[in-house]
Amino acid sequence: MDSKHIAIFIRYLPMGGIQKIAVRLANEFAKRGHTVDLVLAKGKGALADDVHPEVRTVDLNKNRVWFAVPVLWEYLLRRRPRVLLALGLTANVVATWAKIISVHNLRVVISVHNNMSRYSDNDSMWYSKYIPLSINLFYPLADKIIAVSEEVMKDMANISPKAGRKGSVIYNPVVNSEIPQKAEEPVSHPWLEEKNVPVVLGVGRLTPQKNFDLLLRAFARMKKERDARLIMLGEGNQCGQLESRIEALGIGNHVDLHGFVDNPYKYMANASLVVMSSRFEGLPTVLIEALACGCPVVSTDCPSGPREILKDGKWGRLVPVGDEAALAEAMDEALAETHDPERLRRRAQDFSVEKAVDEYLDVLLPDA
Repeated sequence: MDSKHIAIFIRYLPMGGIQKIAVRLANEFAKRGHTVDLVLAKGKGALADDVHPEVRTVDLNKNRVWFAVPVLWEYLLRRRPRVLLALGLTANVVATWAKIISVHNLRVVISVHNNMSRYSDNDSMWYSKYIPLSINLFYPLADKIIAVSEEVMKDMANISPKAGRKGSVIYNPVVNSEIPQKAEEPVSHPWLEEKNVPVVLGVGRLTPQKNFDLLLRAFARMKKERDARLIMLGEGNQCGQLESRIEALGIGNHVDLHGFVDNPYKYMANASLVVMSSRFEGLPTVLIEALACGCPVVSTDCPSGPREILKDGKWGRLVPVGDEAALAEAMDEALAETHDPERLRRRAQDFSVEKAVDEYLDVLLPDA
Protein backbone atom coordinates (compact mmCIF):
# COMPACT_ATOMS: atom_id res chain seq x y z
CA MET A 1 0.00 0.00 0.00
CA ASP A 2 1.39 3.40 -1.09
CA SER A 3 1.41 5.69 1.98
CA LYS A 4 0.89 8.71 -0.31
CA HIS A 5 -1.97 7.21 -2.34
CA ILE A 6 -5.18 9.30 -2.11
CA ALA A 7 -8.52 8.30 -3.61
CA ILE A 8 -11.23 10.93 -4.03
CA PHE A 9 -14.78 9.63 -4.42
CA ILE A 10 -17.62 11.66 -5.95
CA ARG A 11 -20.69 10.91 -8.01
CA TYR A 12 -19.64 12.55 -11.30
CA LEU A 13 -18.31 15.80 -12.70
CA PRO A 14 -20.91 18.30 -13.91
CA MET A 15 -20.13 22.00 -13.54
CA GLY A 16 -20.84 22.54 -9.84
CA GLY A 17 -19.21 23.80 -6.68
CA ILE A 18 -18.45 20.43 -5.06
CA GLN A 19 -17.21 19.02 -8.35
CA LYS A 20 -14.84 21.96 -8.85
CA ILE A 21 -13.44 21.34 -5.37
CA ALA A 22 -12.91 17.63 -6.09
CA VAL A 23 -11.02 18.32 -9.31
CA ARG A 24 -8.99 21.11 -7.75
CA LEU A 25 -7.95 18.94 -4.80
CA ALA A 26 -7.08 15.99 -7.05
CA ASN A 27 -4.94 18.14 -9.31
CA GLU A 28 -3.12 19.85 -6.44
CA PHE A 29 -2.45 16.58 -4.59
CA ALA A 30 -0.94 15.16 -7.78
CA LYS A 31 1.25 18.23 -8.28
CA ARG A 32 2.64 17.66 -4.78
CA GLY A 33 3.76 14.15 -5.67
CA HIS A 34 0.87 12.06 -4.38
CA THR A 35 -0.66 9.16 -6.25
CA VAL A 36 -4.23 10.30 -6.87
CA ASP A 37 -7.26 8.41 -8.12
CA LEU A 38 -10.43 10.36 -8.88
CA VAL A 39 -13.13 7.70 -8.43
CA LEU A 40 -16.44 8.50 -10.11
CA ALA A 41 -19.67 6.57 -9.78
CA LYS A 42 -20.37 7.72 -13.33
CA GLY A 43 -17.46 9.25 -15.20
CA LYS A 44 -19.20 11.98 -17.11
CA GLY A 45 -19.51 15.74 -16.81
CA ALA A 46 -18.28 19.09 -18.03
CA LEU A 47 -15.32 19.15 -15.64
CA ALA A 48 -13.81 15.85 -16.79
CA ASP A 49 -11.50 17.70 -19.19
CA ASP A 50 -10.08 19.76 -16.31
CA VAL A 51 -8.58 16.74 -14.54
CA HIS A 52 -4.75 16.82 -14.53
CA PRO A 53 -3.08 14.10 -16.68
CA GLU A 54 -1.29 12.73 -13.61
CA VAL A 55 -4.62 12.06 -11.88
CA ARG A 56 -5.98 8.60 -12.63
CA THR A 57 -9.72 8.72 -13.33
CA VAL A 58 -11.62 5.59 -12.30
CA ASP A 59 -15.13 5.21 -13.73
CA LEU A 60 -17.27 2.77 -11.72
CA ASN A 61 -19.92 3.10 -14.45
CA LYS A 62 -22.98 3.22 -12.20
CA ASN A 63 -25.82 5.70 -12.61
CA ARG A 64 -26.45 5.81 -8.85
CA VAL A 65 -23.83 6.08 -6.12
CA TRP A 66 -25.71 3.45 -4.09
CA PHE A 67 -25.20 0.91 -6.88
CA ALA A 68 -21.45 1.53 -6.92
CA VAL A 69 -20.73 -0.18 -3.58
CA PRO A 70 -19.59 -3.59 -4.95
CA VAL A 71 -17.47 -2.01 -7.68
CA LEU A 72 -15.97 0.49 -5.22
CA TRP A 73 -15.06 -2.41 -2.91
CA GLU A 74 -13.34 -4.21 -5.82
CA TYR A 75 -11.44 -1.03 -6.65
CA LEU A 76 -10.27 -0.63 -3.05
CA LEU A 77 -9.07 -4.26 -2.97
CA ARG A 78 -7.17 -3.79 -6.21
CA ARG A 79 -5.65 -0.33 -5.73
CA ARG A 80 -5.42 -0.22 -1.90
CA PRO A 81 -5.24 3.59 -1.40
CA ARG A 82 -4.11 4.85 1.99
CA VAL A 83 -7.08 7.21 2.34
CA LEU A 84 -10.49 7.68 0.73
CA LEU A 85 -11.88 11.23 0.65
CA ALA A 86 -15.58 11.50 -0.19
CA LEU A 87 -17.48 14.60 -1.30
CA GLY A 88 -21.27 14.82 -1.24
CA LEU A 89 -23.96 13.19 0.89
CA THR A 90 -24.39 9.90 -0.96
CA ALA A 91 -20.65 9.52 -1.57
CA ASN A 92 -20.04 10.16 2.14
CA VAL A 93 -22.46 7.42 3.21
CA VAL A 94 -21.07 4.91 0.70
CA ALA A 95 -17.51 5.74 1.80
CA THR A 96 -18.36 4.80 5.38
CA TRP A 97 -19.80 1.50 4.11
CA ALA A 98 -16.53 0.94 2.26
CA LYS A 99 -14.65 1.37 5.53
CA ILE A 100 -16.82 -1.28 7.21
CA ILE A 101 -16.12 -3.89 4.54
CA SER A 102 -12.53 -2.87 3.78
CA VAL A 103 -9.92 -5.58 4.34
CA HIS A 104 -6.98 -3.19 4.65
CA ASN A 105 -6.31 -0.28 6.96
CA LEU A 106 -8.29 2.26 4.94
CA ARG A 107 -8.61 5.75 6.37
CA VAL A 108 -11.92 7.37 5.39
CA VAL A 109 -12.45 11.12 5.45
CA ILE A 110 -15.81 12.56 4.43
CA SER A 111 -16.66 16.18 3.70
CA VAL A 112 -19.80 18.24 4.29
CA HIS A 113 -20.48 21.04 1.82
CA ASN A 114 -24.00 22.14 2.76
CA ASN A 115 -26.18 23.02 5.68
CA MET A 116 -27.66 19.55 6.01
CA SER A 117 -30.69 20.60 8.07
CA ARG A 118 -31.82 22.93 5.29
CA TYR A 119 -30.79 20.40 2.65
CA SER A 120 -33.04 17.76 4.18
CA ASP A 121 -35.93 20.27 4.33
CA ASN A 122 -35.56 21.58 0.79
CA ASP A 123 -34.08 18.87 -1.39
CA SER A 124 -36.52 17.05 -3.66
CA MET A 125 -34.72 13.70 -3.63
CA TRP A 126 -36.65 10.73 -2.24
CA TYR A 127 -34.13 10.25 0.57
CA SER A 128 -34.30 13.84 1.86
CA LYS A 129 -36.22 12.98 5.02
CA TYR A 130 -33.68 10.27 5.85
CA ILE A 131 -30.67 12.60 5.74
CA PRO A 132 -30.49 13.30 9.52
CA LEU A 133 -30.80 9.57 10.24
CA SER A 134 -28.04 8.77 7.72
CA ILE A 135 -25.76 11.36 9.29
CA ASN A 136 -26.38 9.93 12.76
CA LEU A 137 -25.85 6.34 11.69
CA PHE A 138 -22.97 6.56 9.25
CA TYR A 139 -20.98 9.79 9.56
CA PRO A 140 -19.47 8.82 12.96
CA LEU A 141 -17.94 5.75 11.25
CA ALA A 142 -15.55 8.00 9.30
CA ASP A 143 -12.08 8.64 10.69
CA LYS A 144 -12.46 12.37 10.16
CA ILE A 145 -15.07 14.79 8.85
CA ILE A 146 -14.27 18.05 7.06
CA ALA A 147 -16.87 20.85 7.08
CA VAL A 148 -16.48 23.78 4.71
CA SER A 149 -17.56 26.46 7.20
CA GLU A 150 -18.08 26.98 10.91
CA GLU A 151 -21.85 27.16 10.42
CA VAL A 152 -21.89 23.88 8.49
CA MET A 153 -19.90 22.27 11.29
CA LYS A 154 -22.30 23.54 13.97
CA ASP A 155 -25.28 22.30 12.00
CA MET A 156 -23.78 18.83 11.56
CA ALA A 157 -22.86 18.65 15.25
CA ASN A 158 -26.45 19.54 16.14
CA ILE A 159 -27.67 16.63 14.01
CA SER A 160 -25.02 14.21 15.30
CA PRO A 161 -22.81 15.17 18.26
CA LYS A 162 -20.70 12.04 17.64
CA ALA A 163 -20.00 13.17 14.09
CA GLY A 164 -19.31 16.71 15.30
CA ARG A 165 -16.53 15.44 17.57
CA LYS A 166 -14.70 14.12 14.50
CA GLY A 167 -15.02 17.38 12.60
CA SER A 168 -12.56 19.98 11.35
CA VAL A 169 -13.34 23.16 9.43
CA ILE A 170 -11.38 23.73 6.23
CA TYR A 171 -12.46 26.44 3.82
CA ASN A 172 -12.79 25.39 0.20
CA PRO A 173 -9.75 25.64 -2.10
CA VAL A 174 -11.02 28.32 -4.44
CA VAL A 175 -8.47 30.96 -5.41
CA ASN A 176 -5.50 30.04 -7.58
CA SER A 177 -3.53 31.59 -10.43
CA GLU A 178 -6.07 30.32 -12.96
CA ILE A 179 -8.86 32.69 -11.86
CA PRO A 180 -7.06 36.00 -12.62
CA GLN A 181 -5.75 34.56 -15.88
CA LYS A 182 -9.22 33.54 -17.03
CA ALA A 183 -10.70 36.81 -15.73
CA GLU A 184 -8.50 38.69 -18.21
CA GLU A 185 -9.84 36.82 -21.24
CA PRO A 186 -12.04 38.92 -23.54
CA VAL A 187 -15.77 38.61 -23.00
CA SER A 188 -18.05 38.61 -26.02
CA HIS A 189 -21.37 39.56 -24.43
CA PRO A 190 -22.60 42.91 -25.87
CA TRP A 191 -23.95 44.15 -22.52
CA LEU A 192 -20.54 43.72 -20.91
CA GLU A 193 -18.77 45.36 -23.84
CA GLU A 194 -20.93 48.51 -23.81
CA LYS A 195 -20.16 49.55 -20.20
CA ASN A 196 -22.81 52.30 -20.27
CA VAL A 197 -25.45 50.37 -18.28
CA PRO A 198 -24.58 48.43 -15.10
CA VAL A 199 -24.78 44.65 -15.40
CA VAL A 200 -25.79 42.41 -12.50
CA LEU A 201 -24.61 38.81 -12.66
CA GLY A 202 -26.17 35.68 -11.14
CA VAL A 203 -24.19 32.44 -11.30
CA GLY A 204 -25.27 28.93 -10.35
CA ARG A 205 -27.52 25.97 -11.06
CA LEU A 206 -31.10 26.93 -11.87
CA THR A 207 -32.59 25.01 -8.94
CA PRO A 208 -34.89 25.90 -6.02
CA GLN A 209 -31.92 26.12 -3.63
CA LYS A 210 -30.42 29.05 -5.56
CA ASN A 211 -33.76 30.93 -5.55
CA PHE A 212 -33.16 32.84 -8.77
CA ASP A 213 -36.87 33.69 -8.80
CA LEU A 214 -36.10 36.03 -5.90
CA LEU A 215 -33.25 37.61 -7.86
CA LEU A 216 -35.57 38.25 -10.82
CA ARG A 217 -38.23 39.87 -8.64
CA ALA A 218 -35.67 42.00 -6.80
CA PHE A 219 -34.07 43.04 -10.09
CA ALA A 220 -37.47 44.04 -11.54
CA ARG A 221 -38.15 46.11 -8.42
CA MET A 222 -34.75 47.82 -8.55
CA LYS A 223 -35.11 48.52 -12.27
CA LYS A 224 -38.01 50.83 -11.57
CA GLU A 225 -35.44 53.18 -10.01
CA ARG A 226 -32.23 52.36 -11.91
CA ASP A 227 -31.49 51.21 -15.44
CA ALA A 228 -29.61 47.91 -15.34
CA ARG A 229 -29.30 44.53 -16.99
CA LEU A 230 -29.11 41.03 -15.55
CA ILE A 231 -27.16 38.07 -16.91
CA MET A 232 -27.69 34.64 -15.36
CA LEU A 233 -25.09 31.92 -15.96
CA GLY A 234 -26.11 28.33 -15.37
CA GLU A 235 -28.42 25.48 -16.29
CA GLY A 236 -31.00 23.54 -14.33
CA ASN A 237 -34.52 22.24 -13.99
CA GLN A 238 -36.04 25.64 -13.27
CA CYS A 239 -35.10 27.23 -16.57
CA GLY A 240 -38.66 27.12 -17.93
CA GLN A 241 -40.13 28.54 -14.73
CA LEU A 242 -37.62 31.39 -14.73
CA GLU A 243 -38.37 32.20 -18.37
CA SER A 244 -42.06 32.45 -17.46
CA ARG A 245 -41.25 34.70 -14.50
CA ILE A 246 -39.15 37.00 -16.72
CA GLU A 247 -42.07 37.33 -19.14
CA ALA A 248 -44.56 37.96 -16.32
CA LEU A 249 -42.34 40.68 -14.85
CA GLY A 250 -41.94 42.37 -18.24
CA ILE A 251 -38.14 42.42 -18.08
CA GLY A 252 -37.37 40.20 -21.06
CA ASN A 253 -35.33 42.89 -22.82
CA HIS A 254 -33.14 43.36 -19.75
CA VAL A 255 -32.45 39.76 -18.64
CA ASP A 256 -30.35 37.13 -20.39
CA LEU A 257 -30.62 33.51 -19.26
CA HIS A 258 -27.27 32.83 -20.82
CA GLY A 259 -26.85 29.18 -19.85
CA PHE A 260 -23.64 27.37 -19.00
CA VAL A 261 -20.26 28.94 -19.79
CA ASP A 262 -16.80 27.39 -19.47
CA ASN A 263 -15.30 30.56 -18.05
CA PRO A 264 -17.55 32.55 -15.69
CA TYR A 265 -14.59 34.57 -14.40
CA LYS A 266 -14.39 36.87 -17.42
CA TYR A 267 -18.07 37.68 -16.84
CA MET A 268 -17.43 38.39 -13.15
CA ALA A 269 -14.47 40.62 -13.96
CA ASN A 270 -16.60 42.75 -16.28
CA ALA A 271 -19.87 42.78 -14.35
CA SER A 272 -20.89 45.63 -12.05
CA LEU A 273 -22.16 43.31 -9.31
CA VAL A 274 -22.52 39.60 -8.53
CA VAL A 275 -25.65 38.67 -6.55
CA MET A 276 -26.34 35.42 -4.71
CA SER A 277 -29.98 34.81 -3.76
CA SER A 278 -29.76 31.32 -2.25
CA ARG A 279 -31.99 29.82 0.40
CA PHE A 280 -29.09 27.81 1.85
CA GLU A 281 -25.47 26.99 1.01
CA GLY A 282 -22.34 25.52 2.61
CA LEU A 283 -19.51 27.85 1.67
CA PRO A 284 -20.68 29.45 -1.60
CA THR A 285 -17.78 29.41 -4.03
CA VAL A 286 -19.40 31.98 -6.31
CA LEU A 287 -18.96 34.75 -3.71
CA ILE A 288 -15.27 33.96 -3.29
CA GLU A 289 -14.71 33.74 -7.04
CA ALA A 290 -16.42 37.09 -7.58
CA LEU A 291 -14.20 38.73 -4.95
CA ALA A 292 -11.15 37.13 -6.59
CA CYS A 293 -12.20 38.78 -9.86
CA GLY A 294 -12.49 42.15 -8.10
CA CYS A 295 -16.28 42.26 -8.44
CA PRO A 296 -18.48 43.54 -5.58
CA VAL A 297 -21.11 41.16 -4.21
CA VAL A 298 -24.51 41.16 -2.52
CA SER A 299 -25.83 38.00 -0.87
CA THR A 300 -28.68 36.62 1.14
CA ASP A 301 -27.62 35.93 4.72
CA CYS A 302 -28.44 32.27 4.30
CA PRO A 303 -27.08 29.31 6.21
CA SER A 304 -24.24 28.67 5.74
CA GLY A 305 -21.19 30.60 4.61
CA PRO A 306 -22.02 34.08 3.27
CA ARG A 307 -21.70 35.77 6.66
CA GLU A 308 -18.30 34.09 7.19
CA ILE A 309 -17.02 34.99 3.73
CA LEU A 310 -18.25 38.59 3.88
CA LYS A 311 -17.29 39.08 7.56
CA ASP A 312 -20.70 40.24 8.76
CA GLY A 313 -21.10 42.55 5.76
CA LYS A 314 -17.60 44.07 5.69
CA TRP A 315 -16.88 42.69 2.21
CA GLY A 316 -20.38 42.83 0.75
CA ARG A 317 -23.99 43.48 1.71
CA LEU A 318 -26.06 40.76 3.41
CA VAL A 319 -29.87 40.70 3.28
CA PRO A 320 -32.47 38.42 4.87
CA VAL A 321 -33.30 35.25 2.95
CA GLY A 322 -36.33 35.71 0.71
CA ASP A 323 -36.61 39.48 1.23
CA GLU A 324 -37.25 40.92 -2.22
CA ALA A 325 -37.33 44.56 -1.11
CA ALA A 326 -34.12 44.29 0.92
CA LEU A 327 -32.30 42.57 -1.93
CA ALA A 328 -33.43 45.22 -4.43
CA GLU A 329 -32.28 48.01 -2.10
CA ALA A 330 -28.90 46.36 -1.45
CA MET A 331 -28.31 45.90 -5.18
CA ASP A 332 -29.19 49.54 -5.86
CA GLU A 333 -26.88 50.78 -3.10
CA ALA A 334 -24.01 48.55 -4.24
CA LEU A 335 -24.33 49.79 -7.82
CA ALA A 336 -24.24 53.39 -6.59
CA GLU A 337 -20.95 52.92 -4.75
CA THR A 338 -17.35 52.95 -5.93
CA HIS A 339 -15.49 49.73 -5.13
CA ASP A 340 -11.78 48.91 -4.84
CA PRO A 341 -11.17 45.71 -6.85
CA GLU A 342 -7.74 45.10 -5.29
CA ARG A 343 -9.20 45.20 -1.80
CA LEU A 344 -11.75 42.56 -2.78
CA ARG A 345 -9.07 40.38 -4.36
CA ARG A 346 -7.01 40.51 -1.16
CA ARG A 347 -9.96 39.20 0.84
CA ALA A 348 -10.37 36.30 -1.60
CA GLN A 349 -6.80 35.16 -0.86
CA ASP A 350 -8.00 33.89 2.53
CA PHE A 351 -9.58 31.07 0.49
CA SER A 352 -6.48 30.15 -1.51
CA VAL A 353 -5.95 26.68 -2.92
CA GLU A 354 -2.48 26.42 -1.36
CA LYS A 355 -3.74 27.06 2.18
CA ALA A 356 -6.65 24.63 1.84
CA VAL A 357 -4.54 21.86 0.32
CA ASP A 358 -2.05 22.10 3.21
CA GLU A 359 -4.91 21.69 5.68
CA TYR A 360 -6.53 18.84 3.74
CA LEU A 361 -3.27 16.88 3.63
CA ASP A 362 -2.82 17.32 7.38
CA VAL A 363 -6.21 15.63 7.87
CA LEU A 364 -5.92 13.00 5.13
CA LEU A 365 -2.38 11.85 5.90
CA PRO A 366 -1.64 12.89 9.49
CA ASP A 367 1.37 10.57 9.76
CA ALA A 368 2.97 11.58 6.46
